[in-house]
Amino acid sequence: MLLSVVLWLVEVVPKLFTTDNGTNFIGAQRELKDLYNTLNSTTVQDAVIRFCTAKNIKWSHIPARSPHFGGLWEAAVKSMKLLLNKVIGSHNLFMDELYTITVEIEAVLNSRPLVPLESSSDDGIEVLTPGHFLIGKALKSVPVPDLTTRKINGLTRWNLQQRLVADFWQRWSSDYIIQLNRISKFKQPQRSLQVGDIVIIKDSDLFIRSWPLGKVTQTHPGARRFGQSCYCKDSKRSLQESHS
Repeated sequence: MLLSVVLWLVEVVPKLFTTDNGTNFIGAQRELKDLYNTLNSTTVQDAVIRFCTAKNIKWSHIPARSPHFGGLWEAAVKSMKLLLNKVIGSHNLFMDELYTITVEIEAVLNSRPLVPLESSSDDGIEVLTPGHFLIGKALKSVPVPDLTTRKINGLTRWNLQQRLVADFWQRWSSDYIIQLNRISKFKQPQRSLQVGDIVIIKDSDLFIRSWPLGKVTQTHPGARRFGQSCYCKDSKRSLQESHS
């Protein structure tokens, strides 16, 4: 229930909740349903009724005792927990510091590009991100100084938080790009890069939540036509990349 209140406070109004069959979620659904019925009654002001009925939220449950039905979000939560434990390590954090780091990591996960938008033009490439489902647009980030080369014992508490988030970003973004580039044996023909495809340009010197995107302008098949190189163009430059 607290999650729903927080979502409304930040003007995020979801249309559908999909969760497991935990008693806390069942209870939250019941509370929201009772709240909706109350606000939809004739005793409530007309303005409140119109607003709440327009934002009617539907709830969908996976089958009971079947967490594998939520494999996508369970895998994302698992990867986040593993990396978060490795990044924090033996550091002792206050509650507000851990909350700040968790919120920033949440923004990192929700900034990843999913698919290109049809509205993308030659001047700029727009992609769909999880942030679009939350606030209707991509999440923005403020550039922060690079603290990964500085000794941790010489950082202030605030800089320590930024350093931990930066370490998480470096590890998780690298793993995410590797997952996108699936490598399999050439037993069957695989689709190669084509002119016009949108690609992620791997760059080690990036700000947190920065995903440099490029559009393939030329392709050059390899000697056995299994691997190839291509020319990509982003908003600032053209460069050659290899792909296998």
